[in-house]
Amino acid sequence: MKRKLRLNIFTSILLTALVVVSSVLISANAAVKIKLKKKLELPVKASKVLKLSGADSKKVKWSSSDKKIASVSKTGKVKAKSLGNAVITARYKKKDYSCKVTVKSMLIAHRGFSSEYPENTLVAFEEALAKGFDGIECDVWETKSGDLLVNHDSTIDRVTGKKKYIWNLTNKTRKKYPIYYKDENGKKKKTYIPTLAETAEMVFAYDGYLLLHIKTKASKGNTLSDKGIKKIFKILDYYELTKRTTVFESGTGNIRRFKNHGVKLGVNLPPDNKAYFKKCVKWCHNNSIQSLIIVNMKKIRNIAREEAVFNYARKFNVDIGIYTVNKKSDFKALSLNGAIFGMSDYYLL
Repeated sequence: MKRKLRLNIFTSILLTALVVVSSVLISANAAVKIKLKKKLELPVKASKVLKLSGADSKKVKWSSSDKKIASVSKTGKVKAKSLGNAVITARYKKKDYSCKVTVKSMLIAHRGFSSEYPENTLVAFEEALAKGFDGIECDVWETKSGDLLVNHDSTIDRVTGKKKYIWNLTNKTRKKYPIYYKDENGKKKKTYIPTLAETAEMVFAYDGYLLLHIKTKASKGNTLSDKGIKKIFKILDYYELTKRTTVFESGTGNIRRFKNHGVKLGVNLPPDNKAYFKKCVKWCHNNSIQSLIIVNMKKIRNIAREEAVFNYARKFNVDIGIYTVNKKSDFKALSLNGAIFGMSDYYLL
């Protein structure tokens, strides 16, 4: 009798426990909310996948309020296309969930992460992209042998200590002139003047953006040949960088030769007054040059109020890029006013 009573008590307790657990599970399931991130910031050209948590992803329909600013795929992958704001909507079971996407300026590493590593080297490029820069800027020369080497100056003495003109080097002889630096542990290491192909491969590996500064010194016997231009585009095409590259030069001598190849074009000019600035913008517009690169923030502030500068350029579909920008406050101001990018020696994000 006692044994039967104990069994009945145990059964009652078990049933009660099952009821409680079931109630908790039902409550938990009922508490699952469908959520979508409310805000998202992306630099131009970047992408990110949005997820509607708690929903069956196969039944979610995605849309964008402005595909020119930010598009979205069937799987929720958002692509930032141009500066501005767009609303991404996820429709699920007849209900809409929204995320405001702000597309902001790119932070470009000026000659790579040049405040920490030797400029225009693969280590400076990789460290910049790994740190979180949106892309890198580099300087490319065509040598007498037809090779494409990355270096800022016409000579290599500043980075290697050896007095040599860059155009007298080749892909092979460049390795006779190492560039020494110390890693994060203080250990001495060496690197070399990189080729354009090596640089492009690095940018491709990190899905970054490339600002390619064309350098020429005709007075020293070096001009950019048609063959050299074709080689540049062959490299960009091979590493799928054509749509993620702006080719630019200081001045207006060669840049028009790069038209009709799918890349954006830019010129680096130093307008220091309103009249010359307007002239530069109109020249860019009339010659299908998409970007006007201004030397620094001081130049912009000498022209006019920042907002007025960007608004004027926007009327002519000309993007404004700035170098160098080495303060977080300045980079934030650029983003607010609509600069396509800010070049910096420092990580400002």
